[in-house]
Amino acid sequence: MSVLKEEELVKNVDFKCARCQADCTKINAAEPELGYVSHAPGHEGEFVGPLCTACYNQIPEQEQRIRKLPETAFLIVIRQDGEGAYMTTEAVPLAYLREPTFNDILRGCEQVSRDVHDSLFAQKLTMQLVRTLQKPSKLIVPR
Repeated sequence: MSVLKEEELVKNVDFKCARCQADCTKINAAEPELGYVSHAPGHEGEFVGPLCTACYNQIPEQEQRIRKLPETAFLIVIRQDGEGAYMTTEAVPLAYLREPTFNDILRGCEQVSRDVHDSLFAQKLTMQLVRTLQKPSKLIVPR
């Protein structure tokens, strides 16, 4: 898919409510889908929707979910053998609202880098705590 164009915003706006089967219409394709996360056996964690506003309002507030279209999307492709990397919007498997800007790309890559760093730090910290708790410690804790 790709960036939504004006003519695509008015396509696929009709839908059936997943709960009451009523025929509904969204204002445009960029309007968020209302729904909830399933707790049914075999479908745990799946988004159920789209729902009409009436059905959505009947669901408890803590179970309500809104699925929005991404603002922008891009792929960072890293070539083999250190040949470099490049950004592309081709073959992005979802629709998004606008083309990415230079700042979007920088912020996105920085966020991924921070998330990976934080994840590795948490993993190392957890492993260190497990090692400390498994062996008898001669650590003296003041009272």
